[in-house]
Amino acid sequence: MANWIDTTFYVFDKAILNFYHNLAVSCGGFLTPVMRFISLLGTHGIFMIVLGVILWFFSKTRKIATSALISMLIGFLITNLILKNAVARLRPYTHVEFAQWWQLVGAPVEKDLSFPSGHVTVVASFITGAFAVSKNKKYTFLLFLCVIVMGVSRNYLMVHYPSDVLGGVLSGVVSGIIGGLITKLIYNKFINEKQTKFANFYKSFSLIKKKQK
Repeated sequence: MANWIDTTFYVFDKAILNFYHNLAVSCGGFLTPVMRFISLLGTHGIFMIVLGVILWFFSKTRKIATSALISMLIGFLITNLILKNAVARLRPYTHVEFAQWWQLVGAPVEKDLSFPSGHVTVVASFITGAFAVSKNKKYTFLLFLCVIVMGVSRNYLMVHYPSDVLGGVLSGVVSGIIGGLITKLIYNKFINEKQTKFANFYKSFSLIKKKQK
């Protein structure tokens, strides 16, 4: 599978990586710390998990947080446990053709396999899951720009092929759709229609208590 992806997307991947290499050269490395910081936000999904947990503690954003966190879990299973091992694609910097480009941007090392991008999966699954259950689609949709930014950072740092990023977007979107459906099912079956202590606690608990008049 890895050989097929390498061959099929070779022209596409090389053209885009070459663009980012030229960008790094023309900027004199100015963008490298920025890209490393952006990439750090997606490492192991820690930032997104913390954000999801914080949102869960507020009643107005609890459904969004639930969907986003479930979607991230599904994305982790699909990308990190299934696809990466099944495809077994090596990182761009393991190839002589891209090794010098990788060294130019600081030679960041990633321990796992390349396809699809786990960082992009994390962001795409979180945002798609949130979008799937959000009432305000207009503003939630703008968050998909974060997926693009994360993908750019991974390509700029030469730790992923552009086709890895596309794979991460696809995996994340599918995970988000599934997570959204599961969340809606949970709400319909156990939260909205049930008058249980758990359902009442789940709906009413909030870090911000409304003042009684």
